[in-house]
Amino acid sequence: MMMSALLCCNSRKALSSIIPLMVVIQRLNLGNLSKEKEVTAAHGMGWSVMRKLIMLLALTFLIVVSMALSTPTAPSSAFFSFKSLNLSCNNFNLSQIPSQIGRLSRLTRLNLSFSNLSGQIPQQIFNLSRLISLDLSSYYSTNLILDFKLKLHKPSFKVLVQHLTNLKVLHLSSINISSRVPELLANFSPLESLRLSHCRLEGEFPVGIFQLPNLKILDLSDNRDLKGFLPPFQLKSPLKSLILPVTNFVGELPSSFGNLAYLEELDIHNCNFTGQIPYSFSNLSKLVHLDLSYNHLSFHSPIFSSLSWVGNLTKITTLGLAGFNLKGSIPSNVSLLKNLEVLDLHSNNLVGSVEMSAFSQLKKLRILTLSFNNLTLINKTSTNKSIPNFRVLGLAFCNLTEFPKFLHNQDLLRFLDVSFNNIQGKIPSWMCSINTNSLEYLNLSHNLLIGFEKDPTVLQWARIHTLDLRFNKLRGSFPLPPSSTSSYLISHNKLVGEVSAMLCNLSALETLDLSFNNLSGSLPQCLGNLSDSLSLLDLRRNNFNGSIPSTWRTGCKLKMISIGYNQLQGQVPKSLAKCSSLELIDFGNNLIIDSFPSWLGNLEDLRILILRSNSFYGVIDKPQTKGFSNLRIIDLSQQFHWKVAINVL
Repeated sequence: MMMSALLCCNSRKALSSIIPLMVVIQRLNLGNLSKEKEVTAAHGMGWSVMRKLIMLLALTFLIVVSMALSTPTAPSSAFFSFKSLNLSCNNFNLSQIPSQIGRLSRLTRLNLSFSNLSGQIPQQIFNLSRLISLDLSSYYSTNLILDFKLKLHKPSFKVLVQHLTNLKVLHLSSINISSRVPELLANFSPLESLRLSHCRLEGEFPVGIFQLPNLKILDLSDNRDLKGFLPPFQLKSPLKSLILPVTNFVGELPSSFGNLAYLEELDIHNCNFTGQIPYSFSNLSKLVHLDLSYNHLSFHSPIFSSLSWVGNLTKITTLGLAGFNLKGSIPSNVSLLKNLEVLDLHSNNLVGSVEMSAFSQLKKLRILTLSFNNLTLINKTSTNKSIPNFRVLGLAFCNLTEFPKFLHNQDLLRFLDVSFNNIQGKIPSWMCSINTNSLEYLNLSHNLLIGFEKDPTVLQWARIHTLDLRFNKLRGSFPLPPSSTSSYLISHNKLVGEVSAMLCNLSALETLDLSFNNLSGSLPQCLGNLSDSLSLLDLRRNNFNGSIPSTWRTGCKLKMISIGYNQLQGQVPKSLAKCSSLELIDFGNNLIIDSFPSWLGNLEDLRILILRSNSFYGVIDKPQTKGFSNLRIIDLSQQFHWKVAINVL
């Protein structure tokens, strides 16, 4: 409060102090980490300290500028003469863009991207009619609570376009727009870069935008309700990046693709394109990134479908052809793509034997997925160090009978999938000790594994977040995952013994599936300690006894709890009422003795309730408040002493 008063009383003085502050922030914004690290090293300051200082300066600036601009000031002051303002990659702690920013009428470039801003974009920003570059992009998040922190509703996207007619660069990615793309944008002939990914766009995309004479970058990715088609492309089109994945674009790829002589990036995965791949694709010699995965495309001829044409793409670093109905073997000329970093061929009909040494010439290859083809990976290579050091490796359904020996030297792996093979025996000790500080995802499911060569108390992969051991023949006691684990799947095995209470220390755990084993004993009551993270708990088809964990806390994130077909006793824990996100409850086939839990009807998201084969009694009544408002399935069969009220549901 004191700071606010001081600023109001000394607004002109504050304005003069903004100038050097703005210069510092723009020079030291977090968008260029390497440069900032050089600066901090030169001044003997730790990077973490400098980073906090920059964030503090940025937040201070936002407060100062909004207050200073609120008071009458001479338009000719140095502050108002700024033409470029770049505060990208800072942390404004969910502050709103100050409406007073509209007074900076001489601005031609404004960049507030990735700065943790929130709220409605103020209409005053449309007063900046001289803008040629506007970037308000936000971070994409799969968390619905954190997603779409910025929105453009009232005023709308259409109003923005009507006012800022000089734009060459417009980046609004991950802003909640939820509207059509204005037709007026097709008249923006100076427009060079348009990024609108993950904006909840809808309706038909104006086809004229593709043919803008200066357009180099177009990114519409992850707008599932956005429809459209590709028009013929003009000769010498300047387009360099065409990014349309996860949209509802349809139709055939125009034969004029060959006119895109400058095209470097083409990503149309998970669209609905049909027809044949134009021959002219092989002429796109400047392509660096190509992803055609998961469409309904085909090739003109068997020769073209054999991938022999990719040998012409000598600059390519990313090649995505997953779910493409590719046939034949992996062509040898793939090894000519010396710059290749990503090769995604999973879910095709490729056949034949593959040796990992075939990729030894691709020194830059970091991501390789061959999963779900009809390939057979030959395990001849022992510890061949010429094989690329992968970060992501997908070898599911590759007819493996043992762990590939070349994995001995893969010390940078973050993602490994060898599921749906016939790997037998015990998991060797060397497999448990590789990549202990890098591996984040490991899928060994659907194999014939029977256990670990050395039974670990706690598995050693210190950074693992997803560990999938389902559908094997694992015996022995329950192996405890590392504390970093968020998803632990070990169902459909032959595990015995009790579940350790140490499981309750996994504070990041979101999914726990121990179903279809022979585990026994009491469930750790401390499972309620995981209320802040755990969303799915599946303990079905074991031999657990004792009471159901009852320490669920306010804010509990559980969406599904399934503990059917055990020998659990006692009552339904009242603390489940704190789990307001519950959608499925399965307590069927246990030894529960309790009155019907009508209070569960207050859980608004509850859709499935299974209480069959227990000993519930009393009146099945509708709760006084919500009353099972979204319930779709309820199974109360094989109970005793029911008295059914008329107002059940």
